[in-house]
Order: sequence, then C-alpha cells, then structure tokens
Amino acid sequence: MKLRSSMAGLALVGALGLAVAGCGKVNEVRAQKAFKDGNKLYAASDWRAAAAKYEEAIQLNPANTYSYFFLANSLDNLYRPTRVGEPENDALLAKAIDNYKLAAQNIEDPLWKRRSFEFLVSAYGPDKLNDPTMAEPIVRQMIELDPTDPSNYFQLAGIYENSGEYELAEQTFQKAKEAKPNDPNVYMQLAGYYNRQGDFPKTIEALGQRVALEPNNPEAHYTVSTYYWDKAYRDFRLKDTEKLDMVMKGLESVEAQTRIFEASKHSLLYAISMADSPEEARQMKERFAALPTVHRIEELASRLPTHPATETKLLVQGYHALLAHLPPEPAPPTAANNSKVGRALEDFYFQMREHNQRLGKKADPVSLRIENRLNQLLDSYENLPNGAVQLQYLGEFEYRLSTVDRRLVDFEPGCRHHQTSPESPFTRSTTGRFKRSMPRQSDVPSPQTRGPSVPLSART
Repeated sequence: MKLRSSMAGLALVGALGLAVAGCGKVNEVRAQKAFKDGNKLYAASDWRAAAAKYEEAIQLNPANTYSYFFLANSLDNLYRPTRVGEPENDALLAKAIDNYKLAAQNIEDPLWKRRSFEFLVSAYGPDKLNDPTMAEPIVRQMIELDPTDPSNYFQLAGIYENSGEYELAEQTFQKAKEAKPNDPNVYMQLAGYYNRQGDFPKTIEALGQRVALEPNNPEAHYTVSTYYWDKAYRDFRLKDTEKLDMVMKGLESVEAQTRIFEASKHSLLYAISMADSPEEARQMKERFAALPTVHRIEELASRLPTHPATETKLLVQGYHALLAHLPPEPAPPTAANNSKVGRALEDFYFQMREHNQRLGKKADPVSLRIENRLNQLLDSYENLPNGAVQLQYLGEFEYRLSTVDRRLVDFEPGCRHHQTSPESPFTRSTTGRFKRSMPRQSDVPSPQTRGPSVPLSART
C-alpha cells in the first residue's frame, strides 16, 4: 500500500509538472502572437492599440524584453507636450519612462540597450520633462557602454551647456575629441560650441583642425570662409581694418576651395557605388582609399549594426513608423533673390572702392584685387540677358556650394516663376545691374524694400 501511495504521489507531481510546463509554453506562444500583432499596429502608427498588445505580451511572458521598449515607445508617441499638466497625458510619459528603464536594464543586445537609453534621455529633454539632472546619469551610462562614440559626449555636453555649466560642456567636447581625434565632425561640433559662446579664435582653431584632417574637402574650406565673413558682417565692434582682415582671411579659404576645384578640372563630383552587403561595402571603401585620385569616402556600412538582420528587423520597423509622416520629397530649394544679391555685391564694391580711394597709394594690393574682381563679377551679371538667367546663374552657384545633392533641374521652377509670375518681387533690379525679366506696368518700387537705381556709370 505504501509503495502504491508513493507511486501515485510521484505520478501526480509528474503530471502537475507537465501541466505547468505546457501552460508556460502556451503562454510563450500567445505572447509571441500578441507581440507580432503589436508590431503590425505599431507600423501603422496605431499607438494605443499597439500598447495594449505589448502589455498583453508582457503579462503572458515577462521575459520578452523587447516588448518593454515598444510599449514605452508607443506610450511615448501618445504623449502630447502641449497637454502637459493633464493627469492622463502625464501618466503616459511616466509609464513610458518606466518601461524604457526596464528595457535598458533587461535587454542584452547593445544596440537595443543603446536605443532604450536614447529614448529615455529624450523623455527627460527640453521638449518633455526638461530635467537635465535625470538625463545626465543616463548619458554617462551610454558613454560607459561605448566610450569611443563621440555622439554620446556631444549629448552630455549639450546637457551641460543648456544648464549653464559651460566649463563642463567644454571639457566634455574635449573628451569627444580624445575619443575620436580623426573625426572631422568632432571639430565641427566643437567649433559650433565655441561660436555659441562668442569665442571666435577658438572657433577658427577648431575649424582649422578640421581642414587639417580634410585638406582636399572644398566644403571644409568654404565653412571657414563663412565664419570669417559672418564675423566681419555682424560684429559691429570691429574696426574697418579688422573687418577687412576678416574678409581677406575668408577669401584665402575660398581661394583654397577654388584651387581644389581647378585641380580636379571642375570634376569634383560625388560618385556612388552600390554593394550587395555591408561587408562588401567596407571592402570597396578600402580599395577606393588606396586610389590616388580619391580624396574622401563616405559609406553607410560602418553606420550599420554588425548584428544579423533578424535581430534588427524590429528596430528598422520602428524607424519606418517614426518616419512614415515625412513628405515623400524634400522641399525644393528657395529661389535665389537676385535683387538682394545685387544690392549686397554693389554695396560691398562701393565700400572697397571708397576704402582704396581713401588710402590712395597706400592701398593694400589685395584690396585693389578684391575691388577689381567685384567689378568684373558685377559686369558679368550685368551682361546676362535677363533676370531668369541671373537666377539660374545664382542657383548654379548655390548648387556648387551646397552640401546637399541636387539636380540642376531642381532650380528651374524658381527661375520660371520669377520670369512669368506677376507676384514675383524679384523682377526689378534695385542697382541697375539685375535686369527685369518681364516688364509690367504695376512694377513700382516700394520705399521699404527698394531704393533708387544706381546708374552704371557710378562705378566707372
């Protein structure tokens, strides 16, 4: 009898164990189904329904750590900063933060852990809770995860800068430079910080370090010139001689840019090569870098995760959902204002001529050269057949200097508009150099925006 009772007890325990195991397996399957259903709703931007599915998946299987991230992000998308103070709305962000923390703590994948931290920092950012004291330790954790990534240092420096801790901000930018000293973007970020602090010498020093890293990048030289010209134009504390010195240094950078264009026989264009895999793209980069005619390479492979696609599929799906509301095409470039360009060039020319006449024989040869070049440039503008051609000329110049890839056909609508539209304000020249593209009887200059035309003989 005792043996029978023992065997019966063992059988009961075994049956209960199988039942519990079977129930756990069923819950895992149900949790996975709820998670997939949530992903479909998430991709459709149905945040509320997606959040309900992710909560269901967590209840069925708390070990599915990715559900915490997507639940947090769904709640984050439901939160509205314009309704701050409303209990129901504030509760959404509080719950999102709790789940971001759970995701960051429990997800083992470094990529997903980093994304959880990034969204958590964003929740404490100026647009939401605006609590830098909570954001700072999180960014420090991100730096510990990857000390070589300068973007984390930029984020921490931004927190310090916005809080008025400028010394800590500068120290953090310097740590970013130590982490990746050969990254040109580090020096651009550092220059931007110094520029916001009004420290022009350090701004130029950082830009110069970037040029040293990319001596054959025309955009790097052009950026230096824009800072010099902006300083000369906006800083009214500068004396005329100091302004002229700023302009001359800016021209040196432009001349360096021009030399690069000429050395390349005006073929400084961007070529695109396609690869079937990130690994192939990395190999192509190495081969291109060995060519003497290639001076700069930018590729996406190094920015892609090294994890297999099966592990990053959900992340890609999440970004698709976040980018779903973007317009299919970027906004067309703003048409150049030939009137304003003409007026600015004319004013600059007269200032240089007056400066050289005042100095007489003591005039700087470089100043005289600037005056002559401006005169030639204005003559070439004057000889263009009409305003539409002038606009196309300016558009092509903008195209050459722009860091955004554009086609020349993108500028045609703007030229066509200013050539034919009676609403265009750019069809009359205020200086006499930019000719109207279409005569119209109602074209009367406004005293607020247009002055009397300057005769061409004024500069001869």
